[in-house]
Amino acid sequence: MSAEASAKRILVFGWGAAAERVLREVAECRSRGAALKVFCVSHLSQASDCDLSDVCASLEFECTLTDSDSEMLEAASGFAPDLIMSASYRKKLRPEVVGSKKCRILHQERLPVSPEDTSFTIYKKILPVTAACARRVLEIYFASGLPEGEEQTGEGSYHFRRLPFDGVIQAEWTHEQVERFIRAMHFPPFDGAGVCFEGKDGGQRVLVESLDHYLRLKREAAAAGGAA
Repeated sequence: MSAEASAKRILVFGWGAAAERVLREVAECRSRGAALKVFCVSHLSQASDCDLSDVCASLEFECTLTDSDSEMLEAASGFAPDLIMSASYRKKLRPEVVGSKKCRILHQERLPVSPEDTSFTIYKKILPVTAACARRVLEIYFASGLPEGEEQTGEGSYHFRRLPFDGVIQAEWTHEQVERFIRAMHFPPFDGAGVCFEGKDGGQRVLVESLDHYLRLKREAAAAGGAA
């Protein structure tokens, strides 16, 4: 059997720096002698700090960028993976991709979260934890194959990646609510909190950097006869 035919085929769905960490862990397995063929699927819009097409090119992995479910499914089924990994992929994987496989827990890493953390700081903290988790799962996979895993305890949940209030500050909110919302909206891949004023910038959403920035925009809109 040729090396190409015997190589493990790993399909990685991902986005941003978390997916890069996983891809680099896969590359480490290859450097230790594992025969691999790797294919990455990501989105057309890439993170400002991490373009997975460039990462894959540097690692000599295949990569496709698409937001089409049909194109994603065609690419995944055509690759015929032995192992599927997902890291910060912006969509829920469809049943046609994962098939009839049971969703079980193979390994977990824990991360302390402080009251001062924001979505952005948590995202940064998650990166090394993501790498550690991927490293351990890959070690198990290449050593003895993946175990049966454990059933999740408690109710399962899936949180859609949608912004509350479409990312727009509401006019009736207090200053405290506005400030908390601005902090909460600082996380990839979203561009942050915004505000819309009637008559100002054609009612377009304007990004807001801080409470002071919001109050200044509000005063300017009021002077121009616009309202939030």
